Amino acid sequence: MYYDVHTHSKQTTVSEEVMTVYNIAVGKDSSLNIHSGQLVSCGIHPWYIQADTIEEQVRLLRELVCNEQVVMIGEAGLDKQVSLSLDLQIEVFEEQILISEELKKPLIIHCVKAWDELIVIRKKHNPSMPWIIHGFRKKGDLAEQLLKQGFYLSFGEHFQESALRKAWPDHLLMETDESSYPIQAIYQRIAFTLQMSVEELSRQVEQTIRRLFLVK
Repeated sequence: MYYDVHTHSKQTTVSEEVMTVYNIAVGKDSSLNIHSGQLVSCGIHPWYIQADTIEEQVRLLRELVCNEQVVMIGEAGLDKQVSLSLDLQIEVFEEQILISEELKKPLIIHCVKAWDELIVIRKKHNPSMPWIIHGFRKKGDLAEQLLKQGFYLSFGEHFQESALRKAWPDHLLMETDESSYPIQAIYQRIAFTLQMSVEELSRQVEQTIRRLFLVK
């Protein structure tokens, strides 16, 4: 099995060899329908926070995430490259942390240039549910800092070998995000970089996926 923990693909078919978690962004996606058989993550991305309707966005999110096909909350997080104030981003992020904890569903996180703030928030909340950084492209020193705080790291088309080696074996996940590469190709690239077989990589990732309760 190949596990793709985060994609924005509009594909609706289910493959027997790929478990895919499709992302729905409240405030961005025009359709919030969850197709039968899909696994989904659902959240309020910092790019799509609507300052004048935050309460409505959170209410809609709470309705969606009660669906048993929603296996993760997010992507949620912080981004210092958008114009929205960081305080408001933190407010919405913390709402999603509470939802993650209430529903016992992992949180998948978008973070840009706000790593220190993210770590502070994690220490403040001391969550029981896993937190996964999606699309991690940074180097091993930041990866090590995050791993010490208990984060999981998800890698896609672009990655740093030093970070892969820090996350391997117990905290490494993979995704396609918006890439045109299929998840099988990303597995192959990461296996080659780590100098192991795709089968060995797949077995370990499956153990991590099961530990995160994304599959039974």
